[in-house]
Amino acid sequence: MRWIISRLHLKATLSDIQWEKIKADNDGHIYTIPQFAQKDGTVDASTSYGGEAFWIQKRVLKWANYPEINTVEQYFDLINKYLAENPDTDGQKNIGFEILSDDWRYFCLENPPQFLAGYPNDGAAIVDPDTMEAKVYDKIPEAKEYYKILSEQFEKGTIDPETFTAKYDQYIAKLSSGRVLGMIDQGWNFQSAKDSLVSQGKDELTWAPLDLTLDENVQPQYREGGVLSTQGGIGITTSCKDVDGVLQMWDDMVSEKGMILRNWGEKGVDYEVDDDGMFYRTDEQWANWKDTDYVQKNSVAFGYMPGYRGYLPDGKNTILPSEQISEFRKTLSDIDKEVLDAYKVDNWTQMVRLQDPIQPWFPIYTERNKWTSSDPAGIASQNMQEVKMQWLPKVIMGGPAAYEQNWEDYMTAYDSQIDYKAFEDTLTKEVKRRVEIEKELEAKVDK
Repeated sequence: MRWIISRLHLKATLSDIQWEKIKADNDGHIYTIPQFAQKDGTVDASTSYGGEAFWIQKRVLKWANYPEINTVEQYFDLINKYLAENPDTDGQKNIGFEILSDDWRYFCLENPPQFLAGYPNDGAAIVDPDTMEAKVYDKIPEAKEYYKILSEQFEKGTIDPETFTAKYDQYIAKLSSGRVLGMIDQGWNFQSAKDSLVSQGKDELTWAPLDLTLDENVQPQYREGGVLSTQGGIGITTSCKDVDGVLQMWDDMVSEKGMILRNWGEKGVDYEVDDDGMFYRTDEQWANWKDTDYVQKNSVAFGYMPGYRGYLPDGKNTILPSEQISEFRKTLSDIDKEVLDAYKVDNWTQMVRLQDPIQPWFPIYTERNKWTSSDPAGIASQNMQEVKMQWLPKVIMGGPAAYEQNWEDYMTAYDSQIDYKAFEDTLTKEVKRRVEIEKELEAKVDK
């Protein structure tokens, strides 16, 4: 910690209590520094949405005159109506819905029930905010209802028949073709497909995010607030010959000058400053930064180096040009402006409701990083993954007629092969520990 304290810019990327949380979760030491920091209390300036959502092509929304879509049922109803009247794109058959299931990315298949039930992305389980008890979301009623809907859509042909066998590259290739009307995914996971379509001038074939539930009375919590990961980040090896030099480099990178250079570029070349001190880009400068060749030759954002989001120290200019209020709209295509205007929002982030105030344990999935293959919870977690990867495609592809029996067989396998009680108990213990630590750290920092 003394190394970080001596680097004021680096220290300022997090609040005092956030540094204390990292120490409390790592034997009283700081071994790594989070690269994607957001200090407590800072304003979320993001304009693009990179989290989980049910995504739908903008052309589909336009075709339907921008309807209100709140439930999974409404979502698939729209997709099926569009498919019926628009079966092809550029001579190729349209695909109604994709579910990426390849390797660790199978979260697209297994984690929607937590969102559909109105919980945020704790990832490993849902947590009751009153009892602080963690429960697996695989057995909740919303899970059974959701996968039954998918079984119906699979039988109709709305879901890609290759969705459970496609590798990630194949998935991206299908999205990049512009034929996929919708999918459930994290926004960052298909950025390359979006970029490909935008570079071809096919913005109407890109997607807008929707935070769906099964019941319209349930408040969704898809969009995560600024969260701190106390596990992982960037560190320095014990063999490093110049620790002080590395830390000084990082400190320079998160200084005001460093953050401007990394994200805005060079004044007079990549951006301008008006009489009020507000940064902006000319049309020519924006054109440059839409050119992948120009970006590759002139930009090194050091995305995995320490940094932070929100606003520069001047309090009025955003870290990212695309998040500057006056500049964001300049980056939009006509269809983008039309979609945002139709839903009366200023940016894509506002399409998705922000989760309720972040609880001290959020996100609880980071606890799994500590488990080993010999821990009961770790064994349960591995078995859980294997059972879900085996059975969820089966219950979906089996169709509605066999659904009840397939679900029963799935639950039988789940109960017999997974010690999910050990999984839940370990997470519940960690939830309560984090709550107590939060209280202790708040008292410590307040002194």
